[in-house]
Amino acid sequence: MLVALLTAVVLYFSIQLLQKDRDATDFGTVFIIVFVPALILFISNVTIGITGLNPLFSFIPMVVSVAVVFFMSNNIFEWGNKKSAALSAIYFVTLIGAQVGLTFLAA
Repeated sequence: MLVALLTAVVLYFSIQLLQKDRDATDFGTVFIIVFVPALILFISNVTIGITGLNPLFSFIPMVVSVAVVFFMSNNIFEWGNKKSAALSAIYFVTLIGAQVGLTFLAA
């Protein structure tokens, strides 16, 4: 959950920078954009762990979550593909960075 909160904060400021010409967005909208993919990742990782599948299968839900961020930002903010792709890339890098950083701190 801490990774989702860190990702939400980063995406909040990223969306503020990407929407310079429009009204400011609220944190609730950004948290929904982050919470839905986080829920997808959580449920799929638990399922992969319970069924004993290869951990490499966890990349599939990550790709799905990035695609969800792309389509949600495209529909919610009515952006073009470039801004949605930029936000999806920021989401992916932040997700990996937060996960690696928290794993490094826990070790």
